[in-house]
Amino acid sequence: MRVTMKNLNAILKPHGLEFVKGNGYFYFASLKGCEVNIIPESILVYALRQQTWKQWENDMECAIKQSQKEK
Repeated sequence: MRVTMKNLNAILKPHGLEFVKGNGYFYFASLKGCEVNIIPESILVYALRQQTWKQWENDMECAIKQSQKEK
């Protein structure tokens, strides 16, 4: 699958998360109206192409697990 913000956010949306681009990094935010226990840590890459789809998929799975942990 092609690495795009749309494809990555499709993985996160059902879990109340959104993936957002910062300046030299990407970060997670909770979607409006969704309650998330913990906001996952940022991912320090400059561009999406710096990782393969499999690496991004793994990062998204880890972020989902992290967001579901109790505070």
